[in-house]
Amino acid sequence: RNLFRHPTALASSKSSIPLAQCYMAKGTEFYPKAERTLNELLGSPLITPEATEFKQALFELAQLYYRTNKFEEAISKLEEHSRRYPQEENKAQLTFLMGDSYRKSALLISKSKPTSQPADILAGLDPLEAIEAKRVRLSKALTLYDQAIELYRIMRPRNELNVLYEKLAYFYKADCAYDLASYSDAIRHYNSAAFAYPNDPSALTAYVQIVNSYCAMNKFAEARAANERAKVLLKKMSPEAFADGAAAMPREYWQEWLKWTGDSGIWK
Repeated sequence: RNLFRHPTALASSKSSIPLAQCYMAKGTEFYPKAERTLNELLGSPLITPEATEFKQALFELAQLYYRTNKFEEAISKLEEHSRRYPQEENKAQLTFLMGDSYRKSALLISKSKPTSQPADILAGLDPLEAIEAKRVRLSKALTLYDQAIELYRIMRPRNELNVLYEKLAYFYKADCAYDLASYSDAIRHYNSAAFAYPNDPSALTAYVQIVNSYCAMNKFAEARAANERAKVLLKKMSPEAFADGAAAMPREYWQEWLKWTGDSGIWK
């Protein structure tokens, strides 16, 4: 009502952000209305880029694009936000989201059937162009994850979401190196992730990828040694690491998996 009855009032424009947040909270079917509301605010002559509302709307829209798999649009808005507000206190979160948008856009290139607008845009690439586009995106993502880790190191995350983003940055950085076939770098990054989160089941996944990286380089003795280190890591993990249900696989699964890989003879 405020937007409808007082379209030229500043307070009306300021209503747009909480209105968009309400739309997003109501569910995915209201996301288009949230997107339209935020875009209208960013295009309003009453709100300049210097206004707090402009900065907040830009961030909300970038997150909405990220949430709806419009990664090319998310990257555009995140880059604009970083350019306009280089001293933003949420810089670590912005950097992570930008890196993750690049990584996920690279994954869309690999899909045989496009599932979103960004994939449709990239669908016209020939195979060699697609390979290069994927490589460029993964390389940018790796660099941005590295920057996010450094930013989180300087300013510790203050909420659960940023704690999660910091952890994911470690593991996704390694995933990017693995997908780029930079296996030596992948091993180094996965080791860093496992060292940073030794009581997190994700560390076991990192060791699986370390094994895979060594196998890709035909270093089977090193792969077997990494598998044994994973067994030691699992034994040291506290029961609480698997108790909250956050782990994708229970402890028993990992015990059986690591035992099977150790006894199967695949290293020969």
